[in-house]
This record gives sequence, structure tokens and C-alpha cells, in this order.
Amino acid sequence: MDIRINQAFDEILAAYPKSEFEALTENLKTNLSKEKSLSDGGDFPLGLRPALLPKALYLTIREASFYLTNAVRKAAKALIKEGLLANELFLTDPERRLVDVDPLYSGVFTTASWSVLVEKGKPVFTEFTPDVASEIALNDALARVYMDWRPMAKMLALYDVDYYPAAMRLFQEVLNLYEGYKQNKLITATERKPVILIADWLEDRGATDAERLAAYGKAQGYDVPIADPRALGVCGNGLYSGGQPIDAVWRIFPARDMLLRKNDCEDLLEAYNEHKVCMAESVRAIYGEKRAILSVLADERFERIFSKYEREAIQTFIPWTRRFEETFSRYKGKKVDLPEFVLENKDKLILKSNDRYKENGTYKGERMTDSEWSRTLETALKDECTCWIVQERVKSVSELFPVLHNGDLGFESYEIQILPYVIGDMADSFAVRLTKASNGNKDEKINHLPAVIVSGKQVALQKQLSSN
Repeated sequence: MDIRINQAFDEILAAYPKSEFEALTENLKTNLSKEKSLSDGGDFPLGLRPALLPKALYLTIREASFYLTNAVRKAAKALIKEGLLANELFLTDPERRLVDVDPLYSGVFTTASWSVLVEKGKPVFTEFTPDVASEIALNDALARVYMDWRPMAKMLALYDVDYYPAAMRLFQEVLNLYEGYKQNKLITATERKPVILIADWLEDRGATDAERLAAYGKAQGYDVPIADPRALGVCGNGLYSGGQPIDAVWRIFPARDMLLRKNDCEDLLEAYNEHKVCMAESVRAIYGEKRAILSVLADERFERIFSKYEREAIQTFIPWTRRFEETFSRYKGKKVDLPEFVLENKDKLILKSNDRYKENGTYKGERMTDSEWSRTLETALKDECTCWIVQERVKSVSELFPVLHNGDLGFESYEIQILPYVIGDMADSFAVRLTKASNGNKDEKINHLPAVIVSGKQVALQKQLSSN
């Protein structure tokens, strides 16, 4: 991040009264009121500016996201073909059966995000997450609040500031998947527009996420009903919602829920397994929830899968990552006994559960004693329920953000993760996740902020402020 850009915006804020900040905070809370996807709930400070991302960094991350996302898809496709996916990603038998179902289209996930840390000016991609449509729609909504805020108008006089809304592309990607499904199932083409149902846990989360996404389809003349998976039913060769036949289901809840809440998804699972409905956001996206997918990308054994440009992106932007097991591997060109190497290099390594949603699933060696690290590694090697991933530690940058505390403008330091949101194969909109470091292994998550792209030459700040 560029400290000069941040300081320019912060000086603009200093010229505004407290009432301006309170109005922004209320506007943001209105958008967040029913949401859980971009915050952990409770009382948290809302940033008084979005993340200001220099355009050069944005373009680098955007291009890298393209090659790395294609590499994830290509790796899964190759491993499925070779019968290796379940073993390499440590899939359970139920997960394996879901992955074995052909969705009847070539895509796997419509949306995804990467977790990117910036170390010494270089972006490093540490995690991959599929199924983030709800986050993208909310990120767009929050970005509009910031871009329409009066202090941003002053910033626009100093820099070129852009935000590239992405949610409008989401519905088209769903339609593209449905067209592929229709062709592979040999469905006769008609002039009738398909009914695209958005499925989410409405009783648990409310309908705000789904309503945002449905609006894009309705604006194009499509019927986009919203339903809880528990309200869907199979009748004959089709899936129905309240008596209405459904052509495609746009699943915006995590793929793992199809197994964790199997009884609630019984009819939806039947319709998907028997190709009675197109599932846009294939349940195969469950492989993207496994952290071991990055070990496949980073492991020299699988270099054959990737193109020259994908290999270059992996070598440049993915940290050293391996599945932790009793084996030999390579580190910076040298052969190493993996358990021994990990034991002796705790301060530069992180141990992660393959299942990202596992409680206490991340251990940072630098925050542990030698004996704690040794015991944790021993337990991980014996774990029969999941595998564990070891990754070279990346130091994230910290940044001061203006926040409103008890009615007063103040500044707090947060560690930053950049989240490029990929739709199809390209990332346009970005967010950042703010965290505070703790003494333990689990950092305190604060919230997300939309990232805007900043470029251009700064005009003399004092001259602009004097015109207020």
C-alpha cells in the first residue's frame, strides 16, 4: 500500500465534522445489518475509508489471479481424470461421491477469492476460497457507499479513484453454465428464458444476499425466485419450488453444507445427482475448500499439469506449501526429510488443517514453544480424519485505518489481506480483510472493506483543502 495515498485521504477526513463520519457509519451498518459474510458480528469499528490499492499492485494481483485460478481448475481436472484427486486432497467418501458427479458443464465454480498478503512489496497468494457470490454482491454495495461519500469527492480531485463493480457479471456466468448444461443434456432450445432459483439458508441468514443477486437477473427479464433448500422438492424428472419448475439452482451457500446438512438438502442432492436440474456453482467446488489444493500447485511432482505461464505464476506468487506427511520433499532445490525439516524450522512455517472450517485449524510456529510445536506436529501426523498442510510463513503488512470510536476520529493498526474476487477466470473487484494479531494462533478478524483502485498524480493537497 502507498502511505502517501493513505495520508492524503486521512488529511481530507480531518477537515470534516464528526457528523460526517457518523452518517457514513450508519449507512455502512444499514448494508451490513443482516449480513454475516463480511464480518464476524458484534461491535466492530468500521473503517472511515475503503482500502486504497495502488493500480500497479492491483494489475499485478489481477493478472496473477487469472493464471493461478486456471491452474486450480486444471489441477482438479487432471487429478479427477487420473483418479488422484480424492487421495491428494484427502477427500472423504461422501465428498468423493459428490465430486464424481458430472455437472454436465465444463466450469466448476463461478466465483472464488484468493487471500493475498504483500511482503516487501510482492503479493503472495496464501489461500483459495470458492463460492463467494454473496461477498461480491455485498462488497459492491459497500463500495458504492464509499464512492458516493463527500470526502471521496475531494479525493477524486487529487487522484484517479476507481471501483470495478463485479456482481453484474455473476448472473451472466450462471447463464453460461446453464447453456453448457443444456447442450450436454440435449435439451431442446426454446425462446423461454430459464428459471434460475437462488438457494440459500434463508431462515438462518435472511434473504438480503440472495435479493442483491436476484436483482441482476430480474433486471434482464429473468424469473429469479429465492428459496431455502429445505423448501425444494423433486417431482418426476424435475425440481420444484412451491409448485414452480426450476431450470437451474444458483447455490450461494458453501458446497460443504450439501454434506453437513444432508437431510436439509435431500431433494436438492437427488436433483443434482440425477441431472434433474442444473446446479450453477457445481458441488465439485468442494475441492476448492481443501487447502491441499495449494500443495498440488506448489509441489514439483505436478508441474507437468500446468502451462509455462501457470508454472511461472505458481513459482512467483505461491509460497512453499506441502501436504504434511512422512515423506521426502524439496525446499529451495534441496531434498529434505519433511517432518524433520518442519520440526527444525518452526519460526518460518505455518501448519494448517486441510479443512479450512476446522476449529483451531491453524498453528503459527513463531508463536509456539519448541515443545508445543513438536506435540502439534506429532498429532497432525497421526490425524486420520484429515490431512495437514505446512506453508512457509508470509509476513503481512500493517496499515493505519481511520475509525470512529465513541464518536471520535482515531486510527488503529490492522494487518491486511487483499481479496481479489474472481468471476469466471478474471478478478475485477477487490476487498481487504482487516485483522489484529494476537499472542495465540488465532488472529482477531475485524471486518472486510472494499478496495478501490488509485492512480494518477496528486494535486497539491493544501490548495484543495483551502478551497473547502
